[in-house]
Amino acid sequence: MRRYEFHSTLPPELVFAVAGAKAREARHPYLTSCFTAAERFFYRRDGEWLWLTYTGTMPITGFVPFSGTVRAEGTGSVISGGFSVWRAVWRFLLIGSVIVFFAALLYGAGLWMAALAAVLAFFWFSLTQQVIQRTFRKRQKAVLGFIQEYLLH
Repeated sequence: MRRYEFHSTLPPELVFAVAGAKAREARHPYLTSCFTAAERFFYRRDGEWLWLTYTGTMPITGFVPFSGTVRAEGTGSVISGGFSVWRAVWRFLLIGSVIVFFAALLYGAGLWMAALAAVLAFFWFSLTQQVIQRTFRKRQKAVLGFIQEYLLH
């Protein structure tokens, strides 16, 4: 994951306030794009963590949101983070691996073989998710543009 660091003249609370004014709040930024038909930005705040996502022109799920921290620095703040597949989809990867584990057991595989299949499935799912993210470069640029346009001054 490539890390980005933005230096803002706004204090952290104002960064979150502007994000809230310019984007809609989302409970699950990873799944947001499949529920909306219009181009929109969504955000979520959890303490000092900020998630930003963009739906694009087609409502397709699978885009990993920008996730990062907003911390105070001097009179402004620093926004640092990136588009982390692991942070966004680790639960889905884990659930998929558990399903593969129990499916292997149901088909008569031994315990060690089922565990190996689950580990391989986990890494396979994460690799395919990394490849899928390459198709969402325009959405990533849109999110980075949103940060530069609204959250830095």
